[in-house]
This record gives sequence, structure tokens and C-alpha cells, in this order.
Amino acid sequence: RGVEHSYPVLAFHGTAIANIQPICETGFKVPGQKGFKHATDSGYYGRGTYFS
Repeated sequence: RGVEHSYPVLAFHGTAIANIQPICETGFKVPGQKGFKHATDSGYYGRGTYFS
């Protein structure tokens, strides 16, 4: 803890390497946006977008 540990980190937890460049170029897509790709499962806690 402290200043040396207080800096932003750009992280892509749980995504394929091929997704990183498009996310950086166009942002994170959500349902209803053009280009959104739907996952085939319903998620552990139901439908939604999860971040950790």
C-alpha cells in the first residue's frame, strides 16, 4: 500500500488476446450497441456483464 501501489492498471481479465486491441480501439461493448457479441451461457449469477 502507499503511493508506489496507487497507479492505474489497464487489465483485461477473462478475455481472449484477440479481443484486447478492439476493446482499446472501440471501447467495451454492451447489449444494444452495434458490434456487441452475445455469450452463449447465462453466467454464474444470471445474465449480465461481470467485472472483478
